[in-house]
Amino acid sequence: MKRSVRRTVVFIALLVLVPLRGWNGTVEGRLPADLGVRAKQHIEALVKIGPRQAGTLNEGRAAEYIAEQFKAMGVPAIIEPFNFESFELARIDLRIGDENFAPVGLGMDPYSRGLNYSGTFLLLDPRAPSSWPAPAAIEGKAVMTSEADDPSLHFRIAALQPRFIIDLAPKDFDRARGSKDRELSLFIQGNVDKGISRNVVAHLGSNLPAPQIVVGAHLDAFRDCPGANDNASGIAALLELARFMKGLKIPEGIGLTFIAFGAEEAGILGSRRYVERHADELRHCRLALVFDDLGGEGPVQVERNGGQAEAPKDPGVGIIPQTYQGRTWEGLRYPWRILPPPALFGLLGTCYHPDWLTTSIDEAVKELDFQVQFTGIQGSDQMSFAQAGIATSGVGAVNGRGHTQEDRSETVHIEKVRQCVETACRIIQKTWHRLESSLPEMQKNLMPADPMAHVRFLASDELRGRKAGSPEGDIAARYIAERFRAAGAEALPSAPDYFQDVVWQRKDGLSGSPSDAAGVPIRARNVVGFIRGREASLAGEFVLLIAHYDHLGARSVNGAEAIFNGARDNAMGVAALLAAAEILAAAPPARSILLLASTAEEEGMTGSRFFVEHPLVPLSQIAFVLNNDGAGVYDPGIWCIGGLEKTTAGPLAESAGRPFGLVTRPYPEKYRYLYSEGDSISFADQGIPSLTVSPGFAEGDEEHIRKYIHTPADRVDADFDDAYLFRFCQAYAGLSRALANAKTVPTWVKDGQ
Repeated sequence: MKRSVRRTVVFIALLVLVPLRGWNGTVEGRLPADLGVRAKQHIEALVKIGPRQAGTLNEGRAAEYIAEQFKAMGVPAIIEPFNFESFELARIDLRIGDENFAPVGLGMDPYSRGLNYSGTFLLLDPRAPSSWPAPAAIEGKAVMTSEADDPSLHFRIAALQPRFIIDLAPKDFDRARGSKDRELSLFIQGNVDKGISRNVVAHLGSNLPAPQIVVGAHLDAFRDCPGANDNASGIAALLELARFMKGLKIPEGIGLTFIAFGAEEAGILGSRRYVERHADELRHCRLALVFDDLGGEGPVQVERNGGQAEAPKDPGVGIIPQTYQGRTWEGLRYPWRILPPPALFGLLGTCYHPDWLTTSIDEAVKELDFQVQFTGIQGSDQMSFAQAGIATSGVGAVNGRGHTQEDRSETVHIEKVRQCVETACRIIQKTWHRLESSLPEMQKNLMPADPMAHVRFLASDELRGRKAGSPEGDIAARYIAERFRAAGAEALPSAPDYFQDVVWQRKDGLSGSPSDAAGVPIRARNVVGFIRGREASLAGEFVLLIAHYDHLGARSVNGAEAIFNGARDNAMGVAALLAAAEILAAAPPARSILLLASTAEEEGMTGSRFFVEHPLVPLSQIAFVLNNDGAGVYDPGIWCIGGLEKTTAGPLAESAGRPFGLVTRPYPEKYRYLYSEGDSISFADQGIPSLTVSPGFAEGDEEHIRKYIHTPADRVDADFDDAYLFRFCQAYAGLSRALANAKTVPTWVKDGQ
């Protein structure tokens, strides 16, 4: 589909040839001399696999090759499989009067409209478009044409919203034109098949929720074609750009995601599925740049023209109707092509080229010493990102052999591939320099993908209250460890799997079960990770962030089992800890951050005391402790900090809460004893300045506190304030950053300890 879109664009776009000058030092080092050699090796290896049609074993082998290449160069990569559906024709009968015809292609919508048609039809002669009827007369009708000499014809006719487009060979078209009958009978029979394709995703730089730049290229090929130019050349450029970027210094707080998309030739399917699956993450994506068909003889082509047509305003939220998600827009065997309704057809004209991007492109190409051609929509995977409100561009050098058996390795102009890589590299760097200049303001608003998802999982009935030492508690620990890993937090050498085993004996049985009997050894795990500080002189100091993940499990209440889910105490605190991990890992502060999800807090702060007795880093290197624990939100305009009056951290806490509408308050006098009944005290007893951050509550909130604290009512219910949770997470991460960046870490006030 994309090849015809591109030709349409070339037909209608104003193309600007720009004379360019040489390298001026804005890129840190020239492209490696062997880039062309490596690119050629990738192209030959992919072509050698054989035809890489969507959903085939060969497409899967191509995905594996790409993932192995990323990993060999030290760039972490994963393969993301996705399911899809494809309508495949089994039979087609077309009659005009008494004559039979064999269409060579169809335009139709097999997913939401009927497949059969009897009635009048219109002939649209591609050689005489002036003879076509008015658009209103074409809408909803079956039309016949011949696309043999002009593949873009399909899209021009599709814009007029016919019911069917029947593509005939030139001789058959002339035969139909000579017929006196103007009624046809069309019978279509087929099945919706299921298939599996794959995207390959690799990453460099900072993790989410840092601003991201996506670079992509599709890995599949059109039907049984070799696919050297279209698009082994794009994959070669993607891999070699990643290799080059790995050697550069990517600005702190910015990430690069490299994606090899599956099933592009089936209607940009891999990128559509990626956007659908990663919608929350793509709120942080600032640019999607796509390589497609790079090996031609002509100038490098950069998608730039077209302004901001049709792009939605909410990044990450797409406009593709659900009926068409996860389904091919072209036949994998018989050449049918989607005739989209207006809501979907708008996607084919979607572009998002904001002013800052066109300026970046202009600045980039002025530094080059080869010709660049500006185009409108190039018609590849970037359209999936544009319809989701993300700025997009594409880089290519169309060879003209795409979708044919002539698209072989020896037809690729490797120097053109190199030029495309250099062009993309400069555009990316111009973009990240703009992001870098705005990063301090952006950091204030960084948010994790969905902190409520953490609360819902940890407080689910399936985890049965996360009692320390239970199988469900171990599941919670594993979940937190994987979230640390995903955020970019490192494991300590002394806890390479993120776990610290904790062993103790309960003094009293809790539920009467053998595992709860007094004197029986209990085993559970603290979850520990760290974020390395960016300042070498301060990276040896740690700000420790804690939240306990255990709760009370399931117990008998009035003769029946009840689950103590612990949504507020303390799934909410763990969600804030995970949010801070994501935000701080994306742009590390000066000092290092130590992350501790402690076990058995509900059993005398056992986990945190065990950590103090068996520290994984010297306690002397822990400069400050910020615990997160609470029992719910009762005043959404404040957050409360236990021990605030004991340290000099008050001004930092007030500054951290203010941007998110939170007034900073110490614990109410009546509840200040709670500071000594949480994990903070384990470290305060060692002389380390420590605070406990909690959601807002006041003296008069006894009824609410009694309702939720250590009761089965503490679950995700209608009263759970998820909007507050977002602000609370941001403020907690902000205070953590402020402590880690402080010139002098807050200390105890006189007599505070």
